[in-house]
Amino acid sequence: MKDWPWLKLIGRTLAFAAVVCLFLVGIELMVVAVQQKGEASVHAIFQMINNPFVALFVGILATAVVQSSSTITSITVALTAAGALTYAQAVPVIIGANIGTTLTCFLVTLGHVMRKKEFRRAVSGSALHMLFNILTALVLFPLEFFGHVLSGAAHWLAQQMAGITGGWAFQGLNHWVVHPLAEQLMRWVGGSLLVALGLAFLLMIAFIRLLSLMFKGFLERQVIYRVGHLLTGTPWRALLSGLFLTILVQSSSLTTSLIVTAVASNRIPLGRAFWLIVGANIGTTLTALLASLGHGEAALTIALTHVLFNLCGMCLLAPWKPIREGIVRMVSRLGRLHVQHRMLGFVAVLLLFFVLPFLLIYTTRETPARPPAAVSKPQERALQ
Repeated sequence: MKDWPWLKLIGRTLAFAAVVCLFLVGIELMVVAVQQKGEASVHAIFQMINNPFVALFVGILATAVVQSSSTITSITVALTAAGALTYAQAVPVIIGANIGTTLTCFLVTLGHVMRKKEFRRAVSGSALHMLFNILTALVLFPLEFFGHVLSGAAHWLAQQMAGITGGWAFQGLNHWVVHPLAEQLMRWVGGSLLVALGLAFLLMIAFIRLLSLMFKGFLERQVIYRVGHLLTGTPWRALLSGLFLTILVQSSSLTTSLIVTAVASNRIPLGRAFWLIVGANIGTTLTALLASLGHGEAALTIALTHVLFNLCGMCLLAPWKPIREGIVRMVSRLGRLHVQHRMLGFVAVLLLFFVLPFLLIYTTRETPARPPAAVSKPQERALQ
């Protein structure tokens, strides 16, 4: 009987390894499919996002529909690794995904709509996540657009980390397990690009959902039932809690949804929820990093851009007390305003996450692709 706990631990470890392998096979399948069968087709599909503003809204809309920023960022990394996306196209999609993921928190507030006080607090909690990510994007998107600040720094880091991330253990796993499985799946689907991409997408979704199920009970106990530890701890302890909990489940949407629920039930004040959300934003970047392993410098650069976006957001907004308190006061007012005029919030969310992105994408669908000369020299050198 004493051996049962060890057997249970071994079983969970093997299950976790199998789920991670499932994700890696999905990423590799997407790369193989694009490189072998559909690079020209995928390039044609993504011509419209040569406009960085369109790319930003593609990231918002795709994440709002899929309800998983981890999935969208992983797909972006895979397409960059396959050569279907350039840095100029991929980085705005990553930034858009960080905005699109905040829709999940707003949907959680609907569960409290019949209880006025809870609904007000829930709206404030969801607005906290939304406002934080939007403010970060408002600062960093222009810097990236005009100076390639994020992608330039990420490319430099990718060059420094090239020898570290290409370790023998992962290379062996990719060579002997992941790549052969991806090629076998490609043969099973008859070499069809659309079927292969659809299967790769399903494998990535399965990874995120299975990992969430594996750790969901633990996450709920930690955030909801043992929240007293977070209330009495330091802000940095709350940040690390949000970071590690998100790493466990590979879903910032799940973590932030539970945070909003805790705020609505008055278990966590908005000031502490701020730090938990910052940690969750950083924790969710691990999925893209995992997707980039073994796929070259370009893929690693996009994954590191995701990391830098959230780290810069933390450095720009979190350390400064007037900014933190200003954001908390603003979302508190938004919560009260939304209770008084409930349709106003719904209309704003509908416009931001669906109507505006769809209209921008639709109206620019016929826009011709930029000529190669329009790509900046640093990007051309980075992609070589």
